[in-house]
Amino acid sequence: MNDVGQIADDLVAQTCQRLADGLQDGAAVGVVALQDAAPQKSGRMKSAVSAAVDPDNLSIEFSIDDPAAVFLEVGTKHEPAHPTFRPALQSALPVIANAIEKASS
Repeated sequence: MNDVGQIADDLVAQTCQRLADGLQDGAAVGVVALQDAAPQKSGRMKSAVSAAVDPDNLSIEFSIDDPAAVFLEVGTKHEPAHPTFRPALQSALPVIANAIEKASS
């Protein structure tokens, strides 16, 4: 490989690493937003919040490993929905995007 090819490969690798770092920063911001929105009664949902970053697909997947979170969010036939996590994540999206942009620039 010639010098130009190596420089291009290095630049791509550095850019990919900065994007991966930005995704990690964005994921951390999102996790905090979701944890802050979680009901405080037992703290169970707060500790169940996590994020997985996929740098190959440039994505972040947030999850709450607590079955009660679904019932809280969408309701049941006995309890109305109390959307908590979707609005929290929606509100945090600009901050998440800023964290990604900041780390990757």
